[in-house]
Amino acid sequence: MAGWNTTDIDWTSAATIEPTLASQPYLVLYNIAEALRERSATVMTPDTPNVLQRGDPRGIVLDLDASYESIYGQFVNHTDNSGVWNDTASPAPVWTEAALETATGLSRPASPVRGDLLSSDWVFWMYSAINLLLWALDTTTRDSSTRFKPEVNDADWSTAVAKLAAASWSSWSAYASTGGASHTAQLSSGKYYIDRGAVRLDTIVVPTADNYKLDVYTQFQKNSTYTYENNDYAVSEGNFYRVFTDATSRSGNVAAGTVTVGNIDTNSMSQPTTSILNWICYGGRSVGKWRLLRKYDMTGGFDYVAP
Repeated sequence: MAGWNTTDIDWTSAATIEPTLASQPYLVLYNIAEALRERSATVMTPDTPNVLQRGDPRGIVLDLDASYESIYGQFVNHTDNSGVWNDTASPAPVWTEAALETATGLSRPASPVRGDLLSSDWVFWMYSAINLLLWALDTTTRDSSTRFKPEVNDADWSTAVAKLAAASWSSWSAYASTGGASHTAQLSSGKYYIDRGAVRLDTIVVPTADNYKLDVYTQFQKNSTYTYENNDYAVSEGNFYRVFTDATSRSGNVAAGTVTVGNIDTNSMSQPTTSILNWICYGGRSVGKWRLLRKYDMTGGFDYVAP
């Protein structure tokens, strides 16, 4: 794919598209179809119609409109919160029609045709909206592994911290429930008690024709049975998400398989004074605990992007 044809088509507006759409409709529709094909391949949806094998432009645009309808909601609105969702309860929201209309400054045409004519307004909408479909979202169940350090204690906080640092991790083992990493520090009967668990994501690489970067968000929770003091994560009690790893290049030529994506095990814990400090990272297989973003706005990523 070479990307949008800017030699023969002026994509600036519906008005500038109109002359080429009238004289060479298949050329214009070919660009829309290939851009949709590129996107649909990343979210594993049915292939976009091949316009070169169709005879009726009206039928083609209806097929293309249906293809767009089936995929746009599987891409992340990267303009939301500047594309970073640390310490938020709802990371990586997907595009809605209303959000796309706001971002493009356009209204989606009610129909891709105007009577017997193809709609240049529809073509310009498709061009503008498709250019915003850059980050694919994956919320499916993922395998993860966990490991732990044994609880340590000491009457001196710095000594307890040193003991935890010196303690050996257990071996990684598959974790198939809603648990994951955790970190607890407690002052009890004149001693500091600290323990820690780590989690990593063992995810399936998605082989596509395009390179992408990977952002992974995972869900944390503060346990409501505890009182918190100076916790590492300065957010209100409850569920929130934090980026797990980011900007890891994945070659489009990589074979499907399992790859380990980072691990959470280096977080420090503040010194408790009278109560327990605790956080839990839900690193298990539950759907919704992970948010995987494949970001194709990179070198070797999508070809059909705004010039």
